[in-house]
Amino acid sequence: MDATLLILAGGKSSRFGEDKAKAAVKGKGFIDHILDNIGDLFSRVYIVSNEKEFNFKGNAEVIFEKGESFLGPLNGLFWGIKEGKGERFFLIGCDMPFVKRSVVSAMLGYNTSSDALIPVISGYPEPLHGIYKKALLENIEQSMQAGNLTMMRLLKEINWEAFSCKDISKEEIIQSVKNINHKADLEG
Repeated sequence: MDATLLILAGGKSSRFGEDKAKAAVKGKGFIDHILDNIGDLFSRVYIVSNEKEFNFKGNAEVIFEKGESFLGPLNGLFWGIKEGKGERFFLIGCDMPFVKRSVVSAMLGYNTSSDALIPVISGYPEPLHGIYKKALLENIEQSMQAGNLTMMRLLKEINWEAFSCKDISKEEIIQSVKNINHKADLEG
């Protein structure tokens, strides 16, 4: 199915201590890991950021967030959907280099009429590893204009579905949604 990949790379990375969009694990940048693992599943690939310089080897265009910097992932999703091409957008943080191809592929093949498809781990939605429809653009904009800038708040306002698949183990999903917040997270 036709889908667009949005890699969010505009955070402050304050807990990590350096820009995660430029960080590496096992000699390869986080973004390159994502592109190598899942990039070819998508018709279009965008990196959404407020930065202009990246070192990545994959084939991706950069979408620059406009307005105030560091408004969070919801702002990145807004600009990615607004400026990107396509009707379905798979959103992922640049700090998820261990994303599992099997999980993303299953999500892309999942049939839902909901506006978003999100994995849920131990009752907690993982909105930075989800599929969002372009039709949500107005909802996102209204939410941001009302001062609601979090992804979790957006999920309270839209029709979304929890992703489940009998062919994908819970462990695979947990590994796929794992984000790197501290350098210690790279160990083990």
